Amino acid sequence: MENPPNPPTLTGYKEDVPMESGSLHKIKCVSLGGNPPPNLKWFKQGKEISTISSISGSGVSNELVVRPEPTDNGIEYTCQVNHSALNQPYSTSLTLNVISHRDISIELSLMASIFDGN
Repeated sequence: MENPPNPPTLTGYKEDVPMESGSLHKIKCVSLGGNPPPNLKWFKQGKEISTISSISGSGVSNELVVRPEPTDNGIEYTCQVNHSALNQPYSTSLTLNVISHRDISIELSLMASIFDGN
């Protein structure tokens, strides 16, 4: 008997916490349940990207590894869950919030100037 999976959830990323450019980030998409197991896919700006899913006893996960550059700020990634018991795939998206080393040093300089009274 077919059972649909649960909608996907993301771990390893918070949109309100900027990612530092050049650093490695792992974002996991998880869909629990489903018989047979669902198929998970990642998309970058609507184009499918190659990733590998892992099946466990409770569901399926798929990990996206990104090393963002400053130009990746605002890029959208979507995790899509496909299953034969679903009329339409489930999906959840995130938008990268990338901060560069240059932005950090400018912000620190401004804060130091304000603190010194200049």
